[in-house]
Amino acid sequence: MSILIIQHISDFSKLMYNKNMKKLLKIPFTDKAIFLKRLNKYVGLVKLNNETTTIHIHDPGRLTELIFPGNEVLINRVNNPKRKTHFDLIAAKNDNEWILVNSMYHSKIAEKIIKYNLLFSDKIELIKSEVKFKNSRFDFLVKTCKTTTLIEVKGCTLRKENIALFPDAPTKRGNKHLLELIEAQKLGFKGILVILVFPQSKCFAPNFDTDKTFSQNFIKSLNHYINIFPIQLKYSPQFSNNNFQRNSSTMSKY
Repeated sequence: MSILIIQHISDFSKLMYNKNMKKLLKIPFTDKAIFLKRLNKYVGLVKLNNETTTIHIHDPGRLTELIFPGNEVLINRVNNPKRKTHFDLIAAKNDNEWILVNSMYHSKIAEKIIKYNLLFSDKIELIKSEVKFKNSRFDFLVKTCKTTTLIEVKGCTLRKENIALFPDAPTKRGNKHLLELIEAQKLGFKGILVILVFPQSKCFAPNFDTDKTFSQNFIKSLNHYINIFPIQLKYSPQFSNNNFQRNSSTMSKY
């Protein structure tokens, strides 16, 4: 990745740190296990209490730096007799931290961020989820007294040399969201891309090596005044009380 690109988006990508962590959401897990193998996009094998069991992987990314044979993972038991798998993958160990790898929680985390009014300076009048616009479905539509904003949420699990990178796999859907946020802006909407950064990082950048088209459209969206918020998060499992926490200083508009 060109350092010129990092410098170009530096005003938007710096992730701030302090010691004050605001709790957003409790994300449960029941067991620690050892990851063995990814069978397909949605199913993996883990070793739990000396037995092999299947788990559901609820994340479209490659996750090759997180779910590999021998790595520690956190899983959550699901009591649903209709399911083929009885555990969900929740988080994976990376160095000395746990990285959330379950995209089912992304919209819930983002909704908390929105409801705390951390993205808007004006009072929020309406929040709608799963809103259709043209050929896309966006995570949220938020109305204030002054603006109507479409919000798309992405989760970032990849970090290289202290730089958080998205995506970790080519994303046609992500490209479509960026282009239609630009179209919505032309029609009078505001557009926001929220990037939930799970590994502790110093800055964020689009991943040109993995998806050049998305990265080019990312820069294009900045030039069209789409607001992009890379938000540093931390998953802090305590094995009795599991808290998803956000660094409160990262919510500045970069």
